[in-house]
Amino acid sequence: MERALPMKGGNTKPFLIREVGNSGALDVCVPTKSGGWKVSFTVEPYDFDWEDFVPLNWLSSTLPESHARVNKAAHSRCTPDRPSSSSVVSVASLGTLTVGNCAAVSTTPSKPRSRLPVDGTNKGSCRSRSRGYLHRRRQAQQALTMGSRSRPPLYQDVNGIRLPHGFDPAKLLSCLEYKASAGDIFIDTFPKCGTNWTKRIVQLLVGENSAQESDYGLSTSFFEMVGKDVIAALPEPRIITTHLPYELLPKHPQAKYIYVVRNPKDCCVSYYHHTKKTKLYNFEDGTFDEYLRLFIDGATSFGDYFGHLVSWYPHVQEPNVLFLTYEGMKKDPGAAVLKIAKFVGVKDPELLSVDSPKFQEVVQNSSVDCMKEYLNTNYKKALGDQDPENWTAKKDYPLSRPPPPPEVMVRKGIIGDWKNHFNEEQSRAIEGAFVQKCGHVVEHTKLWDPEDWIQVA
Repeated sequence: MERALPMKGGNTKPFLIREVGNSGALDVCVPTKSGGWKVSFTVEPYDFDWEDFVPLNWLSSTLPESHARVNKAAHSRCTPDRPSSSSVVSVASLGTLTVGNCAAVSTTPSKPRSRLPVDGTNKGSCRSRSRGYLHRRRQAQQALTMGSRSRPPLYQDVNGIRLPHGFDPAKLLSCLEYKASAGDIFIDTFPKCGTNWTKRIVQLLVGENSAQESDYGLSTSFFEMVGKDVIAALPEPRIITTHLPYELLPKHPQAKYIYVVRNPKDCCVSYYHHTKKTKLYNFEDGTFDEYLRLFIDGATSFGDYFGHLVSWYPHVQEPNVLFLTYEGMKKDPGAAVLKIAKFVGVKDPELLSVDSPKFQEVVQNSSVDCMKEYLNTNYKKALGDQDPENWTAKKDYPLSRPPPPPEVMVRKGIIGDWKNHFNEEQSRAIEGAFVQKCGHVVEHTKLWDPEDWIQVA
């Protein structure tokens, strides 16, 4: 069966799939300069549907050098330089296909391949080898699934930045070229650390002219989602939310930067539920223990929580940086709103007085309950009359996938939900990771009260 593999720039590269005798294996062939076909790699037999093996609709939206992850059945954690046990198939100009549950892939077709005869000879030997392969594969799968399935959520990798599928890699790359200006207010957090909450506060403080109320998920200025052109077209003051680490963020001495950090346990719990409920990650049956391991390893969407904090902490005393903790904002939202109002240069005296009705209205309208209502209203606007299961991308919405439901964006918004998820061993593991990865830069006691996140024996 012949297919066309989408390539960068809208071009396609044809490839041919052919069975290898009666062995059940498949050859994936690419064209040669002489007009023939050569084997690029071989897929050994297992129970897969070929239509699931090469997801053309995913590959077409992914740069060739990125990873297209196929989340069917069990997945193996892998890297491009470790094709052993066949989780990764590197195919030169075809890019890198990350294929879960597809072992024993040959990436060196120039070697003798007599064990897989194309002409169908020696069929019995092939079937015997096939059965042996399947037995070894089952053993490997059992080993992988003992204690952990080791199946990560679905991501794409763009120049070392891990993104959810549905994001346009070109828009992310354009962000790195954006020229910041004095009219920019950047809100930078690791995911699930108060991004939308902080942005809503800023929106309410600086006025509706800076926010498009009809856009779902407060995403009009989500940097990595919309790209530099959409950001540049926004009126000042531009409110720009981002998850980029400090070193990748555009800088300007008069721009303002708000950084919010949340304790890693609550962040991990919230991010786990977000990933589990967001269909584009294909992690609906993932367990918390599996996700915690990814979180500690920095293998979640948008990278490493600990590295993100380490990138920002040395800059928290700079005059155009406001450093906040999620826990501090929750314990005294009025004080947090006042800090933000002064930092962004609010002139209205009523918005600088905690006792004024106008100030209290900002506090109330940025509460968890109001945020849920706000997101639910805009979710319905974004969907229109469409069914989320049969979503058609719209010009005025930046994702190719349907918007996530409101409960994914704002869940509980509390301190200490980690106590409902972590056992003692898991707590010690993430506490140790914080000390190991962040201890040389910041003491956790400077950020949070120990009772908010430290496991009590």
